[in-house]
Formats: sequence, structure tokens, C-alpha cells
Amino acid sequence: MTSTAKAKASIGAVTAKFTGSHNHHFKADPNRQHIYKAAGHWHINAVQLQSSDPHQNFYGLSVKLPSSLVEDGKQRTYTFPGEASGHVYAPLNAGISVFDIIAGEITVSVKDETMSATFHLSATWGTHPVEVTQGDLKLQGISYPTTQSGIFETTFIDGPFPNKQFNAERVEIQSLEHPFEPDKWQIYGEQRIDSLPPAITRLSIQIDKDLTAKEYDLKDNSKVRIFCSSLPIINTHLATSGILHFDSLPGTGHAKGTFKCEFAEKGVKPFTATGTFDLAGPIHHSKKHT
Repeated sequence: MTSTAKAKASIGAVTAKFTGSHNHHFKADPNRQHIYKAAGHWHINAVQLQSSDPHQNFYGLSVKLPSSLVEDGKQRTYTFPGEASGHVYAPLNAGISVFDIIAGEITVSVKDETMSATFHLSATWGTHPVEVTQGDLKLQGISYPTTQSGIFETTFIDGPFPNKQFNAERVEIQSLEHPFEPDKWQIYGEQRIDSLPPAITRLSIQIDKDLTAKEYDLKDNSKVRIFCSSLPIINTHLATSGILHFDSLPGTGHAKGTFKCEFAEKGVKPFTATGTFDLAGPIHHSKKHT
């Protein structure tokens, strides 16, 4: 019996020109450019590091193409954001900002796991605009980006989820900004479960940005909170008591610590979670909406 190892990156090149709030000639790193298909959609992911730190200093883009794209090698043009969607990534302040693509076009063809595309697009984050022009992509071979950089592990006792052991496949440090609430850091983890129907378990830790202590009591604490949820059933649970300890706070770009907490909300059977986390960015900026 033989097996084929998954490619670490797609072969070829992705280039573009960034202007606006950032002026940059983008060329994806050969080991950080990917095309792949998930849930019926082709995806593009490309990153160019600007320093030895892979979490705090890079440019990148991610695009989700419509499921109607036929893999026959013929060129088709799609508009953003009506048909295609995606984000542009660029360094800003102490982290990486995620710019929403609000306009543009991509002309793309796919056949035999080979993709060619040209594109131009406009993206914004708050008051910061980015124009991406002269976009050109020629990639061969399916490969998947690695979003995880660290661990986020938890054991649930009597939890309402299909999995007792939570081991995040995707982890992020996020900057949450809201006009009517204090800005927060969020440590986020997500795990997909093979079940019928398929499930996703999510766990997040939120802490107000102005806090600097290393240990917190979670009871009646609106400044530090732990949430968990599972899809397809949309129920979010808030920890009602417990202790959260940080060895390193998320604002440093490296979140590390432990927690033990209880979820004892009205109408829900109480359950507990004991976990550990140790991850290093990237810090994604996102505005929370009311």
C-alpha cells in the first residue's frame, strides 16, 4: 500500500501591486502560495513575509471563487464581492489587518489542478484603502495553507458537544474593535468533527485590551470571558465561573496560559472545561458590528 504526501505549496507564482495605504510589490513566497478546493469552491491563498516573524509582518491575499467555476480550462470573469469574495492582508500598527475586498474582478481558468488568473481589486479596513492591481497568478497542484501556529486544547466534562477532547485545527489571536464597547483581544480556536451531520466546535477567550494582570476570576467578570459553541446547532455558552491564567498576554503577539471553568447557565446542564493554549498570532484586526 502506497500513499502520496500532500504538497506543502502549489508550484508557480502570484504577483500584484499594492497601492493606497500600502505601496508594495507583492510576490508570494514559493512555500506560502496555495490553490485548493473546499465545499465546492476553489480558493486562493498567498502570503509574502516581510521579516523573520511569520505572524506580525506580511502581505497576503485570500480569494474564494464561485462554485459555478467549471474546470475546463476556459477563462471566466467574476466580480467582487457579488460572485467572488476575499480579503487582503497587510501590516498595520502592531499586527496584521484584514482588508475586506469591496470591488474588483478576477479572470480565471482551472483544469487538471492548474489555475491561471489575472485580477484587480479594491479593499478596505476602516479608513484605510488598498488597491491591488496587475494581479497575476499561475499555480499548479493542490496544497493547503497552514493557519495554525500553536495549540489550543481543552477537555470538556459533560459538555453538549460531539467531542470531549477539543484540539483546535485553526487558531488565531484577534483584535476586536467596537464603537460602543472596550476593545478586546480574542484567542480563537476551531475544530471540525467528522460526524453526521458534520460539526464544528469553537472556543474563544476574550480580554479587554487595557488589562495587564496575569490571572483572572471569571465569575461575574465582563472584562474577561470564555465562550464555546458548536455548529450546526447555534448555541453559544458563556463560562459562569473559573480561573484564567496567562503566562503571556495576547497583546504581545504570543498568547500562552491555562484555564479551568464551569458553564452553568439557566436551562443548560452544567459542564466544565479545562484547557491550555500557546499560540503566536497572526493578530487579525476586525471591527465588531452591532
